[in-house]
Amino acid sequence: MLSYELWQQMCGGTADVLGQTLRVDGRSLAIIGVMPPIAFNNQGIGGQVGWRSIWTPFRVNEAKAQNNPGRVVRVNARLKAGVTLDQARAELETVMEGWKQSYPETHGSEIGIYAAELRDYVVDPNAQRAMWVLFGAVVFVLLIACGNVANLLLARGAEREKEIAVRTALGASRFTIVQQLLTESLLLAVGGAVAGWLLARWLVAAIVKFIPNAWQRMGEVQLDAGVFGFTSLLAVLTGLLFGLAPALGASKIDLNDALKSGARAVSTSGARQRLRSALVVLEVALALVLLVGSGLLLKSFANLRNVELGFNPDNLLTMSLRLPNSRYPEPLQRVNLFQQTLANVNQLPGVQSAAICFSLLMIGDGATDPVVIEGRPPVPKGEEPVLRGGSISPDYFRTMGINILRGRAFTEQEVWQESHVIIVNEAFAQHFFLNEDPIGKRIKVGYGDPPWTTIVGVVANHIQPGVDNRVWEEMFYPYVNTADPPLWTMNLIVKTVGDPAALTPAVVDEVRNLDRLQPIAKIRTMRDLTADALQADRFIAGLLGSFAMLALLLAAIGIYGVMSYNVTQRTQELGIRLALGATASNVLRLVVGQGVTLTLVGVTVGLIASLALTRLMETLLFGVSATDPATFLLIALLLTAVALIACYLPARRATKVDPIIALRYE
Repeated sequence: MLSYELWQQMCGGTADVLGQTLRVDGRSLAIIGVMPPIAFNNQGIGGQVGWRSIWTPFRVNEAKAQNNPGRVVRVNARLKAGVTLDQARAELETVMEGWKQSYPETHGSEIGIYAAELRDYVVDPNAQRAMWVLFGAVVFVLLIACGNVANLLLARGAEREKEIAVRTALGASRFTIVQQLLTESLLLAVGGAVAGWLLARWLVAAIVKFIPNAWQRMGEVQLDAGVFGFTSLLAVLTGLLFGLAPALGASKIDLNDALKSGARAVSTSGARQRLRSALVVLEVALALVLLVGSGLLLKSFANLRNVELGFNPDNLLTMSLRLPNSRYPEPLQRVNLFQQTLANVNQLPGVQSAAICFSLLMIGDGATDPVVIEGRPPVPKGEEPVLRGGSISPDYFRTMGINILRGRAFTEQEVWQESHVIIVNEAFAQHFFLNEDPIGKRIKVGYGDPPWTTIVGVVANHIQPGVDNRVWEEMFYPYVNTADPPLWTMNLIVKTVGDPAALTPAVVDEVRNLDRLQPIAKIRTMRDLTADALQADRFIAGLLGSFAMLALLLAAIGIYGVMSYNVTQRTQELGIRLALGATASNVLRLVVGQGVTLTLVGVTVGLIASLALTRLMETLLFGVSATDPATFLLIALLLTAVALIACYLPARRATKVDPIIALRYE
């Protein structure tokens, strides 16, 4: 079966492709079908959409499988209706026990089977958490916008008191009045939803170009019927919910007072004023939470861009070498090919050094192995610490620019002839050998009963931005020690004098000179991999920052609207104050003080909420605490300053009230 992308590229999309043969791994296979264009990924973190792939029947060589106890097989299965994941796990454990009894030589106690939801494997946990953070930001912006609309409806209801009083006097019931006002609110919400839908179609088309590769594995982002239904339902609910309080308030009036000519003076009830103030406080608090979250992410992203990676990504070219099983069935054949590849590539003009490794930095595809330390209390089977490990060639650390802090690197003999030596990083040494010299210590790495390996060196730590944003305890061992199958796919790293991309054709030619059918994939520079690793952090910080700025703008508009309406309602009062001798500065302080008080209450509530909610973002941050005092203080001051400006503008207008006009104001 061919993927749609491979069919287009290799066969030009011709319909007569069925029945043709394709040579795969030394075998001629008939093409029996073409898959539709779909989004999928089989490469773990950092996968791509529309991967050019083929599918072949799954064949098991039982004799070979028994000789390869480290083989890992992933199976996709759909549960029967009504069957839970826990029930499936229990049944699979029973099956595994039967396998262990049938194959005791290769299925020891450390071999197991584990079932998980496909979503948890396909979507990186950090990506899931980031999406929930962004969803929360959208909800916060929606609530702020709804708060603004509710405030406007409250003000509009006050302006329409005389109209509503007339309707009531003519026989309209309170239910009828509320129904009319809710209908108006609902029409506003639906109109806003339609406008938002049209805007979203344009924005999604623009934003989808910047979605990180790891996120694209969820499928094509599109506005489908489900999104439309969710949007419509949300529009109706928000229209009814945030229109209900203004409608109830506007329908509850005193006919005698409302029909008087001076109704304006009594239109602002205490309950209505308190509700508007509460909405302002809510808007400020929500805006502060968003601003704090985006501030933490922006600071984290800045730290990631400026952090010392622990290796030198400049002038590094990487590519994946995948050896076909049919031509390289024995480990020695593969070792010889890699050894000759390094020798040929190192002779190229412009190449400083070259290395082979299993785990490529910035990708997050490293192996994990259990570790047992000599002289330490025995750990129950299955409870050993499982740490990252990777097999390497002699010049790996020199090629990558990773400093050796203690001890030494591997010798050529140790790498190409099986030797029981290992190199660990500084994090490993500090974790397991604190206040001890790890050089000369022995550990066991792997499943079953592996031999003791001696630590001969300690290298500097490195981080993998975008993968997990942390320093892991790591091990490095000569890759001839690595049992079959890790040698089936290895990475070639080339350190060049100039631009590594310019040297790509020459390196590929040298690899293909040894085997013209050698598959080569993922040809990238390390700088490109580093930039891609930061793509998700940049995307999250940019989106959340955009939401935060929008929230800040909406909050400022809300504060301005409330204060402006209050000034309008208090025109007569302010005129009397000015007539009795109050100065412009007195009036300014009075109006601004009211707005600042509401802002400070909102800031206080927002800070308390932020202390709780930002802890959910801890795994998304690097080099900054989820409760970073500097970020909290800066955001609080920023929001207060914006609110002060929003209060000052209507307050300044209040100082220009003419007392004579104000005393006649209705």
